[in-house]
Amino acid sequence: MSLKKTLLLFFFFTFTLSNGQINSVQDLKKMNLEKKCTYYIELSNEEKIKHIGVFEKEFQKIDIENLHKKELLNLRLSQGLIEKAKGNYIQSILKINEVLIDDSPTILPKHLLIVYLSLYESYLELNIFSKAIEINSKIEELSKKNVSIPLWDYNLKSKLFFKMKKYKEATIQLANEIELLKKNPLRDSLIIPSATNDLGLYYYVISDYKKSEINFNKSIQLAKRSLDTLSTNYKELYFTVQNNLARLKVRQAKNEDAIQIILKNVFSKIKPGAELYTEASYILANAQLNIKDFKNFNVTQLYNAKHQDDHPNYKYQYISFQINYFSLIGNYKKALELQKELYNLRVSEIQNENSKQSKSQEIDYLLIENENTIRQKNNELEDRNIKILIFLISFFALTIIIISYLYINILKRKRQIEKMNLAISNQKSEIEQSLKEKEILLKEVHHRVKNNLQIISSILDLQLLSTNNTELIDKLKEGQNRIQTIALIHKNMYQKELYSEVNIREYIEELIQQIQQAQNNRIEIEIKYNIQPVLLSLDITIPLSLIVTEIISNSYKHAFKEVLKGELLIYFEEVSPKKYILKISDNGKGFDINEIDTNDSIGLDLIHGLSEQINGEVSIDSNLNKGTTITIIFSSHD
Repeated sequence: MSLKKTLLLFFFFTFTLSNGQINSVQDLKKMNLEKKCTYYIELSNEEKIKHIGVFEKEFQKIDIENLHKKELLNLRLSQGLIEKAKGNYIQSILKINEVLIDDSPTILPKHLLIVYLSLYESYLELNIFSKAIEINSKIEELSKKNVSIPLWDYNLKSKLFFKMKKYKEATIQLANEIELLKKNPLRDSLIIPSATNDLGLYYYVISDYKKSEINFNKSIQLAKRSLDTLSTNYKELYFTVQNNLARLKVRQAKNEDAIQIILKNVFSKIKPGAELYTEASYILANAQLNIKDFKNFNVTQLYNAKHQDDHPNYKYQYISFQINYFSLIGNYKKALELQKELYNLRVSEIQNENSKQSKSQEIDYLLIENENTIRQKNNELEDRNIKILIFLISFFALTIIIISYLYINILKRKRQIEKMNLAISNQKSEIEQSLKEKEILLKEVHHRVKNNLQIISSILDLQLLSTNNTELIDKLKEGQNRIQTIALIHKNMYQKELYSEVNIREYIEELIQQIQQAQNNRIEIEIKYNIQPVLLSLDITIPLSLIVTEIISNSYKHAFKEVLKGELLIYFEEVSPKKYILKISDNGKGFDINEIDTNDSIGLDLIHGLSEQINGEVSIDSNLNKGTTITIIFSSHD
């Protein structure tokens, strides 16, 4: 058996990690069909193979007559994936394509990716490369739509090149794929060591043994740096690379080195019976035969029925080693018997190939017959085709005339639309400019109103300085506070560049600071806020701000008249669309509403009057020595 066939036998040993281990399938029967199908579709390839029997039995029980379209779709996809896991690639392709023809738009993108990957592998196994290339294009389209391709499927293109025997292109592509893996922070710790081992095998195939050995050694070094050196996956990778190194040494006629690698790094660390052990045994036997080491060579130990069943090529190697061995020791009779056995195996293989070629010839014959039939029919229909051609030419000529006419009209319409769009654009620019000018005017108006109110406040300051009448001073200060309250609104509006609305939370907080400063810190008042940042119109804000000013000023004036400390709570919330609640509480001395004197009732009258302007209802809760709470519920009147 050729070394190329031996390599191909092991080359596609896929060293992968499953996406997630299944703890059990005991709850499978409790799932509905959709969950069962989704569960199987999303399993890793290893888990799909592991649980084929369980899922196949479950799906065979399904009565497809009672399924709706989505359930039937998922069932067929799952059955197609089961056929692929069983190695029935043609059946898998047929089942999956049956669904994809009509229903691919309804399949979840992540499930569609899994299905495409399955089809891709099936086409590669069947050497149908044109279809594999087509599916690879669809996988790339999904990737562009942010559907994540599993990291362990990094080598789709390089694998395709290798199967097509474009080994140099495969090597270049795999090297590029490894560079992309290095940039992925989510990669598995063993994926780059595994890919580097594959790259070593690619160089082995193109006979670049120096780079092949470099990559094999690099694979082992990278694997040892991973955090997974105790796992089964690490051990499988380690022994696979050691076997590859030994095979390389045999190819380079360094048979003693190959023997040392197998004995020291494989046989001493792996149990007999494992597939990698069997592979190593054949490499060792090849090296021993090359140096005629008959003392240690024992061909009968190579036979392993399980792996010969899995890989028929082992049987060729087994018989070939026996022939070489018995020829070298002079037992030509035994060598001749084995040569006949090998001949019979090869005859059987040739017959199988001939059978395939025969079927291929039958298909070719049918194609030729079909072509002859078509040619005959074409001759019979030639006259009709000429007439049809004349008709089509006339039809297309007429169509071109109509299209030209429509095209000219469309161009005219397009120019009209462009003119209209230009006019609209100009109008829009004019409107935007007008709005900017109005905003500037509004800002200036608010600024001037604020300045004018500030002037009035300053005049009142002068008036305060010119009188000693305590009652008049108090009244002037109250008026001054109300003027400053309104001035603050206009100040906020032009500073925040909100010309028709005010952020009530920011405004009330600034208003309270202004009132506190006006009180000259006579009383230490702790003010707590619970105010939503609601935007209110100017028509609402002005009366509301005067209400807040009146309540807070009264608290300073009456509630905390004989104390040095106090607490105020200001609460504001939009309880429903366009409906609001303002609540101001103090822990002052309180009062009896029925016994309030006329002078003190002016402030309350003002609060009631201002509340009516904003469609509000006022409620006052006050008890002696227990504080006062004033609640106003109002709605906006846009």
